[in-house]
Amino acid sequence: FKGTAITCNPYYIFKELEKENSDLKFVWCCNSNESKKVIDKILKKEESVEPLYLSLIVDRLCKLDEFDFREIRKLGDGMDAIENYMVSIVNRYGDNLEEIINELFSELCQRINETTIPYFISLLSYERVFNIYAIEEFMKYYNLPYEESDFILFTKLYPSLIERKQDEFYVYSCDLIKKVAKEFKEKHLPSLDEKVLVYLES
Repeated sequence: FKGTAITCNPYYIFKELEKENSDLKFVWCCNSNESKKVIDKILKKEESVEPLYLSLIVDRLCKLDEFDFREIRKLGDGMDAIENYMVSIVNRYGDNLEEIINELFSELCQRINETTIPYFISLLSYERVFNIYAIEEFMKYYNLPYEESDFILFTKLYPSLIERKQDEFYVYSCDLIKKVAKEFKEKHLPSLDEKVLVYLES
């Protein structure tokens, strides 16, 4: 992010959801030692029965950058410090799925580009209107900065948020994420609807 490489955490968590007695069973498989402390904290959350919550929180825990490691160093050295920091992330994200999605959107802006990412988040809420080429054209039409690398990182950083479709269209992976993106647009770019209309009519 912002010139730094994406760093997977030492656990690089793989997950599998299974149906068992109508309840969702969460199975963690790690390429290193399992962190029972982090797993227990996640599974105590009300939303841990939701596959979307599990996908989003794992996405976040698997993406640590320089900022994260600066914060980890404040907690000490070694795996205990990393585990404690990961627990703090789980705590900070709360239980509400909409709040978690908003938090991820905010982090995308902070970690990649605070000028362009709000536009990417918002433009994807117009489902199947803007593919990657149209987004670039829109940004240039309004003399807004555009870097293809920023857009690619935006679509890949938290893969549970966004899916790639045919013809280079990217869409949100579920209606709830699209709903939060529309609310994000209304809050941060309230004049975007008008700009989109002018662009499409040009």
